[in-house]
Amino acid sequence: MKFININKPVCKFKFEKDLIFKSSLQKKIYLALKDLSYLMEINVQLDEYILPIVILDKFSKEPILVIEVDDMIYSKNYNIFKDDIYIHKYLDFLDLKFIRVWSNDWLKDKNTVINNIYSNIT
Repeated sequence: MKFININKPVCKFKFEKDLIFKSSLQKKIYLALKDLSYLMEINVQLDEYILPIVILDKFSKEPILVIEVDDMIYSKNYNIFKDDIYIHKYLDFLDLKFIRVWSNDWLKDKNTVINNIYSNIT
């Protein structure tokens, strides 16, 4: 596993070497962004949290955007919802931008989702 310090002494990212997707939506987003030549890691461990997709700067390799994806069980699982609140506060504290991609939005119009991701990167 590779560790990257993001200039915050309390935080290190831990990257997975193998591509093991946790959901079909995560895989679809990853493949769409890969086709656009983005540098990404999936299932990045940040302390006790797992970040589904992290887009990295091509030169510095520093994280520039965290993409969270919903899950079909998301709305039924209170712990996932509670963890979301904590991780969002933590990402804010680290000055990392993040967005959530909802499967409904992806199914309606994936181009709009990709454009939203792009607008958050630039």
